[in-house]
Amino acid sequence: MKGGTAKKAGWLFILIGAMVVLFSKWIVFPGLVWLAGMETVAGKNNVVYMPDGSYHFIDPKPATQWILSVVVIGVLIWLVGCWLLFQKRKSEGRTGS
Repeated sequence: MKGGTAKKAGWLFILIGAMVVLFSKWIVFPGLVWLAGMETVAGKNNVVYMPDGSYHFIDPKPATQWILSVVVIGVLIWLVGCWLLFQKRKSEGRTGS
């Protein structure tokens, strides 16, 4: 990648990773529930539907594991962005000498 492109990609990955981590509970997790279904995310035996259409978890551990996995993916994306920026600065240091 060219220098400017790698730097922009690094900052973009850092921004996306931070947003995934920050909004995983409020945006990303509900999006996964919408895509995959609550039974898939929390387990069919762990979801109790109420008469008003809402639901409750009997065991929130599977849902928590999904949230943590989303956070880990966000952190990995953030680390890739940091790595791209670090590689860019490292290559600039070699060419500048």
